[in-house]
Amino acid sequence: MALEFVLPALLLAAGADHWVAFVAAAWVARAMRTAWVLRAARALHGADAGTAPAAASTRLSGLLNEGAGMQAVAALSMARDQMHLWLLAPAFGAAAAGQYALALTACALATQVAVATASRVLLPVMRAAEPSTLWPLVLSHSRALAAFTLPALALLPAWLAQLDVDLWGGRWHEAVALVPWLALRMLAGVGTTVLGAWMMVVRQPWHSARAHAVWTLCEIAVASIGLDASPIDATAIGSAVAVWAGLWCFLVAAQPQAALWSRWKALVWALVARPSAWCALALAAWVQVMPQALLAATLALPLCWLTEAPVRRWLRLRASALHARDAAL
Repeated sequence: MALEFVLPALLLAAGADHWVAFVAAAWVARAMRTAWVLRAARALHGADAGTAPAAASTRLSGLLNEGAGMQAVAALSMARDQMHLWLLAPAFGAAAAGQYALALTACALATQVAVATASRVLLPVMRAAEPSTLWPLVLSHSRALAAFTLPALALLPAWLAQLDVDLWGGRWHEAVALVPWLALRMLAGVGTTVLGAWMMVVRQPWHSARAHAVWTLCEIAVASIGLDASPIDATAIGSAVAVWAGLWCFLVAAQPQAALWSRWKALVWALVARPSAWCALALAAWVQVMPQALLAATLALPLCWLTEAPVRRWLRLRASALHARDAAL
């Protein structure tokens, strides 16, 4: 990162053309990273000097196919996440795209950074787990990430509104109004990110690419319905609605033969039934009634995470008591 961001400035100061400076820095930085990754791979898996040429060729073909599928997944994800730029900016101007981009970036920083990082860290655990334990692992991971990230998302509209008044003079009020819709996208995004990691373990990347393609098409279709009347709102609402279709597509792609409806209900319940999130929503409602209580609500936000364990323990005790009563009857 230092090479890719600092080296262009040094080359420009030395008199290089703009495109030469940035392209050269990108090549140098990526070449160094690739060399480090290859060295780490050799250290992990050992040298394969004695491998037969035919076997090496077959393995290379498989790696290229898998890599192309992963590139397709990355391309579709980037196209979907940046849809506001190529859907809003050409037709409705940079201001509309900028309002949407600010709201989406704020929501992503509040939730998706932690969710994406944790899901990638979980990949080795999923690869080493028994197939029968993968679905419980997906549920527990989704539950934990939702409990950790959603409370901050609940107070995000109030924080952005206050920053907009204090720093920007109210110029970004449209972006603040979009945050609740995009927060719904981030809620389901916790599930899609974990399911995406699961798909990379149990399925080929091209299965994941097809699921991403269906999700992207759904998002474009839903956003296009009200684009002429209210482009920014239509894009945000379309994103909030279509992400649940993406969640279903991921669930189908990961295990098409499983009991999909029961798994869908279990996953949605794991995402929405988070005591910490409901506690944070109560704080957000308090701030809506009394805006001057924003600082107090922010200081009280860590208490929301403390509600998660006792409420879950109470629910388990209640469920076991109901089960015992039913068995007795």
